[in-house]
Amino acid sequence: MSTHNNIIYVVLALLLCCCTGKNKNSQDTKVIPPPLPPIEVLTAADSAAIAKSEMDIVLACNKYERSTNERDFDGEKMKTGRYELFKKLGELLVNNPKTLFYDFQRLNQLNNIIKIVSSPDGRLRYYVHDTYQGGTMPFYVYYQQLLGSDGEVYTSLNGNHTDTDSISAEQWSEYYSSYEYPSQGCMIDSIYQIDSNSGQRIYLIANSQKFDSGHRGIAFDAMSIVGDTLSGMALFTQNGKQRYYVVADHALFDWYDIADNGYGMDWLQKYDELTQTIYLPAVNDYQTPTDRYALYSFNGMSFDSIGIDAGYWLHESLHDFVELKMMRTYQRFTVRIDSMATGGYRYASWSGGKDMSLKPDIVIYGSGKGAFDTSYIFDKGEYMYTVNPEWLTVYKNGIVIALDTVKYH
Repeated sequence: MSTHNNIIYVVLALLLCCCTGKNKNSQDTKVIPPPLPPIEVLTAADSAAIAKSEMDIVLACNKYERSTNERDFDGEKMKTGRYELFKKLGELLVNNPKTLFYDFQRLNQLNNIIKIVSSPDGRLRYYVHDTYQGGTMPFYVYYQQLLGSDGEVYTSLNGNHTDTDSISAEQWSEYYSSYEYPSQGCMIDSIYQIDSNSGQRIYLIANSQKFDSGHRGIAFDAMSIVGDTLSGMALFTQNGKQRYYVVADHALFDWYDIADNGYGMDWLQKYDELTQTIYLPAVNDYQTPTDRYALYSFNGMSFDSIGIDAGYWLHESLHDFVELKMMRTYQRFTVRIDSMATGGYRYASWSGGKDMSLKPDIVIYGSGKGAFDTSYIFDKGEYMYTVNPEWLTVYKNGIVIALDTVKYH
């Protein structure tokens, strides 16, 4: 790995250390934890009161989005507008701890402004906000809510609160004395949970951060609620060190716009709940993801590194590739092109919207390369398949018998 990428890797680790909680160097104490406090069931009156405040925020969000179409709308208006929305939400969370138990169905529909991510058991939640102040490195902030061991709800900004006190309504003005966010967080993508053999509830927090126009870091943090604090659990061994997180750095790959039709990168960071296995992307010499993954499997107390393999969402008969070169969803077919250890390529396709976990309908091996870097040709008997980012063409004895165009989402 180059010196530049080593620096990126260290910066990623330091940034993600500040993202999801505090006391990151804490170790698993092996002490059997006390029973988890019960989740509060909201009364109709509680739900109605929160719903009214939620609607006020939703209306403010809608007003802000309409204003972005105004002729005189500028970056300063965007900054202050998004800031006021985030502040308004924070005031609600701080003044009404019962919001942790409310589903926020309406606000969830506005995840381009506020993304709400909750643990399956409802004891941990993040409200993530893109400030639009970061340029090529997005500047995220978030509110964190958790149900403490004492049954009280604690709300914090980017995880920054003391050992004994969450943010009070009186303290709130300290954070909002000017239009400046106090510190940078990261994108919280999802939360999973596992119970260890000792009974400890562990939260796996999938998070990510784009560092610049060319690099992105993704991680899983292993955390547990201890008292009123979200604390790191040193359950991973990576690069010879015990850590509460496992992390991967990758370039924003050249084939991004010809893989998965150019949208989303969620499939680079997966957790298989059935096997309790984390999937983080393996990269080539250019730091480009290969669609192969470093696997970390939970053994009941910690995570073991178990090697590199393809994703569990790909049929097992296709796991022997070196690197994904192209993946497209056309109107009638899903196609992926992989490079192979032999130096050639492999074509695999599924018809009718079938999932890639199923056995493919057609598999062809060959030299594969077409006239352009993003085009491929495969022969099978009297048939020839030509593939590029925009269409799939099938010939029989030189005559076109099928033409399938790409399906954009």
